[in-house]
Amino acid sequence: MSFRDFLLVTRQELALPERRHPAALMEPDVADELLALAYEIDAYDLAWQDYLCCGGFPRAVTEHHRFGAVSRPYQRDLLAWLRADVDPDAALESLPQLRCRRRLDDGRALPKTQAKHYLTDPLLAWLPSTLSPGISTSVQ
Repeated sequence: MSFRDFLLVTRQELALPERRHPAALMEPDVADELLALAYEIDAYDLAWQDYLCCGGFPRAVTEHHRFGAVSRPYQRDLLAWLRADVDPDAALESLPQLRCRRRLDDGRALPKTQAKHYLTDPLLAWLPSTLSPGISTSVQ
């Protein structure tokens, strides 16, 4: 779920700007459209903070919206999925990410190069700190 989709289901009172290509973001008409949303900047900021806490998995969004946090059982389910399907050899405290080898234009893996690491969802980035023993898990 994108941030836009997150807003549609959790902050229906907020107006959404028209979808734009990133290359068009500096155009004057886009600036005018965004200026009209300036009075709600605090509401958008709070929504963004919530999105960064729960990410875009529909169940996580629902739990966060209803209860203020994503449940530990669901976080454990996500971690188990990551370990089994994405990176089964990763250490328990590793950062949830997709590892992608560098490739040539024809799709072959480029030998002797480091893999790129991509976070896949904000909630996944929180899993190591929320599920690791010895780290505070209190919601603030």
